[in-house]
Amino acid sequence: MGKNLIEYRGGIFSPSSMCQELSFLTTKFDGKNATVDSQYRTSTDAAINKYGFSTDVKFAELVYNLLGEIKTYAELFIGYARNGDTCVEYRTKADALSTLVLAREDSNGVVQFKAAYRDPSSGALSQYDADGHRGNAFIAALWKQITDNPEAASAFQNLRSACGSGNIDEQSVAMCKLSNNQYYRINRANGENPNDPVRYNAEYELLTDTDIANTTCNEVVCGSPLVFTISEDGIEEIEAEVEETEEVAEEVTEEVVTGADLRDKYKLDPKRELTPEEEARVPKMTKEYVVPAWATKIARRAASSMAMKKPQLNYLLYGPSGTGKTEGARAIAEMLGLPYYSLTCSADDDEFKLLGNLIPNVNKKDPSENDFVFVGSELIEAIKTGGLIELQEANTIKNASVMEALNPLFADDGGFIKLMTGEVITRHPDCVIVVTTNRGYEGTYDIQQAVWSRIKFVQKIVAPSAQELFDRAYAWTGFKPKAMLKKMAECVADIEEYCRNNQISSGVSGPRELINWATNAILEAQDRGTKVDEDAVIIAGIPTVLEKSAQNEEDIDDICSAIFKKYFSPSKVDAARAAA
Repeated sequence: MGKNLIEYRGGIFSPSSMCQELSFLTTKFDGKNATVDSQYRTSTDAAINKYGFSTDVKFAELVYNLLGEIKTYAELFIGYARNGDTCVEYRTKADALSTLVLAREDSNGVVQFKAAYRDPSSGALSQYDADGHRGNAFIAALWKQITDNPEAASAFQNLRSACGSGNIDEQSVAMCKLSNNQYYRINRANGENPNDPVRYNAEYELLTDTDIANTTCNEVVCGSPLVFTISEDGIEEIEAEVEETEEVAEEVTEEVVTGADLRDKYKLDPKRELTPEEEARVPKMTKEYVVPAWATKIARRAASSMAMKKPQLNYLLYGPSGTGKTEGARAIAEMLGLPYYSLTCSADDDEFKLLGNLIPNVNKKDPSENDFVFVGSELIEAIKTGGLIELQEANTIKNASVMEALNPLFADDGGFIKLMTGEVITRHPDCVIVVTTNRGYEGTYDIQQAVWSRIKFVQKIVAPSAQELFDRAYAWTGFKPKAMLKKMAECVADIEEYCRNNQISSGVSGPRELINWATNAILEAQDRGTKVDEDAVIIAGIPTVLEKSAQNEEDIDDICSAIFKKYFSPSKVDAARAAA
């Protein structure tokens, strides 16, 4: 091969060539500033270049992805094996193939490379070709040799600290220093050697499946592998990093009470720009919406898991009607920065209903054109474009084979679905599937086991407490007096519990009912020209809460006697029901 594998070039920093996420690195430093000039830069370099070598834009992007400060790469894993080998998996979001590199230092201190392209869909390996590439995957494979140097290690530590403090000037200085260091030590490694060269052999071999199978990483620098394997120690290290990230996020989450500032809180793909149509579908939860803790946890879990081998993007929420499953799914979509789609299932649905319909081709102009055209469902749109799709009441479908047909869509390796037209749709990497169900209700069925096994996270949505009901209703309505609203919330919570304990499942009693009750009590008082009092509350509560608690008259009478009259004057309740 004989080709110089790593084609790292110098040049004055150009902000326009920097990826958008790093556009703040705009400070330039000339050669007179010793704080950013590498000790490996010779007098000859200084004579040739008026200015010192500044930050290399591609190298900076690699380092910031490594630090987890940005996520412009689809894959970046660097790990060390027990024998000292370095394993790298590398793919930018613009690349079709992943680059795999295995680097091994020989007895003379020269790094020998094995490399290959990997097709992410088939897993097939092919020969790596250096043409058209700057060699960032190989820079990553030399990370151990780069950072074993005191100057580079110090610059990298300074960069990490500056990222933590948010100091942009310090980040610019440290990044420039690290970029200078690696450039001169690598660029001259096989020629005019500096004191501490990073030496490598430009001849590289093909990386094989056998090489991969025989390599296990026990130390993780960044990311999680899709191809190479890691030891239990390595797995624990990754899990510890994810847990630490989630703990930090959770501390912030506790401050979030309403839906006022949910947008992109845990954005799934920080670099993705939505089309106007997609943007219009991103939910905008109001400031009155009280965010349930489980919704925040799921959004955080989905975003955090994107760096892992098997991201968690398939969820199931189950619980009684009116407990906020759909609103929670919409809040998750907003936190992830995704367009929201929904599809309501029913008993007689078949595969075609879930995927789309054939409709007459009214715009047919050529006799050879089909008489019908396929129009995809909300599910297909979410799969294609990358959105959050809520499959509502999926367990009402009678025919188990219908959900079974969706099984490939839930696969760990990305998923796909085949349409009736023969077209195969590959699941977008940003597609999140949320299945919502009501367990134990009449007319519900078990979800097909193959699909069930691919659900990553099952969340039980319990009926909200009286305090949670109060918080939500007050946020929406500003109802006063608060003591009366508290009594109404306790009544709704007790009705829900009574119905659950007595197998009354035909009605609903939850946040929506309380909010409607409070709203109508305010309107009733306005109609009567009085303040909100018990009379207004009772009159408003009959059509909004009591009549919705069940669909059988006897059940409603029982609920009224056991619960409603416990909170409000029995005689006034009877009078209001008689006049209704």
